[in-house]
Amino acid sequence: MPTQTLPNTLILHLKRFEFNFDTMHKVKLNDYCEFPDSLDMFPYTREGLASMEKEHEQKAKPIEESLNEEESAEGGGKQKQKKDIADNTGDGEKEEDTAITYEIRPKEYYEYELMGILVHRGVADSGHYYSYIKVPRLLHALPLSSPPPLY
Repeated sequence: MPTQTLPNTLILHLKRFEFNFDTMHKVKLNDYCEFPDSLDMFPYTREGLASMEKEHEQKAKPIEESLNEEESAEGGGKQKQKKDIADNTGDGEKEEDTAITYEIRPKEYYEYELMGILVHRGVADSGHYYSYIKVPRLLHALPLSSPPPLY
């Protein structure tokens, strides 16, 4: 489901457990999981889906036009019949074009940078969590005697 707005901080949770109906127990999934350092969320937003749909329609348009030209060269009757079916809603009225437009924001709005990973070590019912956190560049520039900033 596409989203209307994106948060400042995006937290994704991968479901890494499942229920085994043969043994009637929860099972932890230990499959290898790889993810990028950055994530572009544009394709998962309403404006991204609308943009991809528009691109798809524009690519399909030349194909439809060439098919229509071939049909009209063969006799023309088929083309008119297909057009009538496409324009007719079944109740004798023509469909209206109700295209919705969405505001496309700057590219930076859709981009996220990986800042941390939470890891579970153990089995489905017990274990421990630990995390890897990316230290901001600002902390590298501070002298050792300075306390780190609180977030």
